[in-house]
Amino acid sequence: LRGATSRETVGIGRLVPLLGLLSDPVILRWVPVVAGRLPDGELRVTASAALAVGLAVIAFYVVKAGYLAWVVRRQMAFAYGVQADVSRRVFESYLSRPYSFHVGTNSSCLINNSLGEVQVFTNGVLLAGGSLVAEALVRVSVSALLVAIEPVAALVSAIALGAVALGFYAVVRRRLRLWGERRPVYEAQRLQHLQQGLSSIKELILSGRELEFVRRDDESNRGVAGILNREKALAQVPLLGLEVCAVRSVGFVVVLLLGQGREPSDVVPRVAVFAAACFRIVPSLNRMSNSLHSLRFAAPAAAALDAELSRSSGPPSPPPVPMRWAGRRW
Repeated sequence: LRGATSRETVGIGRLVPLLGLLSDPVILRWVPVVAGRLPDGELRVTASAALAVGLAVIAFYVVKAGYLAWVVRRQMAFAYGVQADVSRRVFESYLSRPYSFHVGTNSSCLINNSLGEVQVFTNGVLLAGGSLVAEALVRVSVSALLVAIEPVAALVSAIALGAVALGFYAVVRRRLRLWGERRPVYEAQRLQHLQQGLSSIKELILSGRELEFVRRDDESNRGVAGILNREKALAQVPLLGLEVCAVRSVGFVVVLLLGQGREPSDVVPRVAVFAAACFRIVPSLNRMSNSLHSLRFAAPAAAALDAELSRSSGPPSPPPVPMRWAGRRW
């Protein structure tokens, strides 16, 4: 995560000298390494120099993309390795329960916990939590870079963008928790109706009650669909507010710099850096907001799995055989 964060920050920070070089090559005289080798008189940026700068930027971003792909691969391997282990432990805990537990418990709830809730835990807690930490590090590092370039504008923009994301989460957090508690109830009912309908198909046909089971299953399906529909639609709302706030922040930077009496040649590179940072920060804040939503929505699933594993009365199992994928250990 630290390597990915540093590459994101360096990728934006490189725009300052590169844009300054293209707009005003006199800044090369400030670099001691090359100042003594420059000719006297006016400096101009040639087409070959501009091409070299562009190729250097492209090469850097290609390397950065490859490294980030490797980081994502490692994150996925960890998250789904944990998913397999948790699913095994939940199933093992059910097998270690006394017979009376299985007599008094509907098997659809156990199946839903072993499969559905484990998957929700993986996507909504492990992956969302890792994404939240990574994006928070990128947000802090990019904000620190902007503060070093233009402190007042960077602080005002950071506070405004952060207030939009956190304010929206504060408004919907209770609703997300409520939806997260209702979802597994509908999911268990879906499995129950499917199991009962398919296992007793002969009795249903003879009694002519097929439509009754279809109606029950449809109610559960519509309940899950309604919850997921509202939750996913709500996750897209913060991006709209963040985009508007980002545009206003860039405009604020322009007004602030020009109000300080700075030359346009000095304003353009700084505004370009802020604009590039906004293109990175706005999706980052949106992913952070979505991660917070997912964590809140998946909290009941994590609590249910923790409760099931805490009730396990069987002896501890030996560690699982290491999984291999494409000849490599997870």
